[in-house]
Amino acid sequence: MPGFLDEVSTAGLRGWFVDESVPKGTSRLAASAVLISVNGEERFCAWCDLPRPDVFASGAAPSERCGFDVALALNEGDVAQVRALHAGYLLTHGFAVVGMTAQDAMREGAGDGFFPVERFARLPIFEPWLAPIAERWRVSAFKPLLGQSGQLSALAVATPRGRFILHAARARSEAAWLLRFHKSLLEPANVPVVALCGACESTAADAETALEPGVQLITRYLSSAPLPTHGQNETRYRRTIAVVRRYHAAVWPKDLPESRRGRRAYRKTLRAAVWQTLKRGRPSEWAGLVRLLRMARRLPKVVSHGDLHANNVLIDEQGNPVLIDWDHAGLRPLGFDLARLLRGIPPEIAEAWLGDDETLRQGWLVWSCLDQMQAGSGSESDRRLAYLLGRTNDLARTHKRNVGIVT
Repeated sequence: MPGFLDEVSTAGLRGWFVDESVPKGTSRLAASAVLISVNGEERFCAWCDLPRPDVFASGAAPSERCGFDVALALNEGDVAQVRALHAGYLLTHGFAVVGMTAQDAMREGAGDGFFPVERFARLPIFEPWLAPIAERWRVSAFKPLLGQSGQLSALAVATPRGRFILHAARARSEAAWLLRFHKSLLEPANVPVVALCGACESTAADAETALEPGVQLITRYLSSAPLPTHGQNETRYRRTIAVVRRYHAAVWPKDLPESRRGRRAYRKTLRAAVWQTLKRGRPSEWAGLVRLLRMARRLPKVVSHGDLHANNVLIDEQGNPVLIDWDHAGLRPLGFDLARLLRGIPPEIAEAWLGDDETLRQGWLVWSCLDQMQAGSGSESDRRLAYLLGRTNDLARTHKRNVGIVT
């Protein structure tokens, strides 16, 4: 998803964007446009058609004409966001503060993406979050955290007692469920996760982490980089796979329901695989899809994270994985999590990392096939799907199962 917000000032914004993933039939304007918001309010739509030879020369864009330069009257401290008009995702790290750079934050003693309270706490987008807590928590700096929709969903705060994340954009029932899940399954199974300090109506023993009105969940802040920033590091991926196998072996508590969000996401994944396969219009794939779905139903169900993309894996200072965002947890067929985790890794490499457990490999192959069927057509996508289908057939023949897949 190439694009970057290069410059933000009181005179406007400058950057570049190109989206090669838009479906056929999408208008050129929609595919090459960005939507600019200031302090949460949509202000301008820009067409990215200005020459950017530097971006083209770097290989990040297929054409020079991908830039935008928008003149907007902004004030110091305004929060600007730029998102792809068609796809909706955010450029850069989600937002930029006018007049505030990472170097400024470092000079003022915060750093790590944290902004000093004195300069930015009274901005309209942040004040409702910070006003109730800043004084009692003695917040010196904060870091906005955005959800997938680009809206502010949580706030990391720096205090004399450490750094915490305050979650206020979720239902109280979901926060209560997450606390029960941590205490009844993740902690006994020794799964490396970010510590929860409080949830819903519970009161932490430490007054520093007692809940505030409107705050549903408090977690420790972990300043670690996500797994993809380390590249295709075999050791880190193997350690993450070992963690996945550890919680797969855990027993789901009888008195704990599965996450409703997770069930919805799981059904959405199946629907997307079916829809994209039919949409491609290749009858040769349809019989294979049916057989894959049957194989998926026969796989054993295990404890699942439910949304284990690589950005939900943080790597700590010792190089060990820490898994975050367990809102979609539940019981899913074996291989569901690993297919999501290893998405983007060449399948020949990913399979070698799984070890000798054939049932685990079979689950990963089935769900990787279904996942790849959601991808658009293309030489690399078709190559990966052909490999995965072929390996699924090979493994099925090894087990003498009559479940061959049409390739």
